Amino acid sequence: MITTFVAPLIVTDTYYAPAGNTSGSDTRLLPRRTGPGPKTQSTKHVSLRMPGSGSSGIEEVAPLAIHANDGSSSAILFRSQRTFTVWRYGVGHSQLLLRAVPDSGNTLCLDLLFEGVRAMQLVTHYKTLELHTASDSESQQMLEFSELSPPWRERYRVVSLHSKSGSGLVLCSRISALRGGEDPVGLPEGPEGREVVWSMRLQS
Repeated sequence: MITTFVAPLIVTDTYYAPAGNTSGSDTRLLPRRTGPGPKTQSTKHVSLRMPGSGSSGIEEVAPLAIHANDGSSSAILFRSQRTFTVWRYGVGHSQLLLRAVPDSGNTLCLDLLFEGVRAMQLVTHYKTLELHTASDSESQQMLEFSELSPPWRERYRVVSLHSKSGSGLVLCSRISALRGGEDPVGLPEGPEGREVVWSMRLQS
């Protein structure tokens, strides 16, 4: 079952920080060339290791690869082996929350918080989730669906959700991965009392 929403326009104060930056400052990753070729093939990488997320100690958030998006390929922004459930959507702040609850291999919750959400098309849960930059056709579809006027479109970007259990699209301005808390019901929507392990400001 696919659920579709349109959210009110909210412009949020956002930032884009690499792993380990929890200060909220506007710290940007530096590009690293990975081989010969034009600049459009340059990538940026961050490896995040989440202590206490499982006995094996494997990376729960995969290496971050942000490619210059010319519409011909999809860059992986985030990856996790855990199962995320559509947990909450708040109209007042236009925030969408996907939550992976504690399980046999992970003692703490892991949240994906989408802010400045303008439109979304979702299934109810995502097993082994990847976030990708959306294709040109997906972006155009969501921008038209949101009914955003052209001057506002540069403030938002479409992210594509891929998993073993379904797919989805979210038009938003920022995404954060938050870790912390053993009780999924009692956790707040925002980053209060939790570790911001990854955050990205999105712009077209």
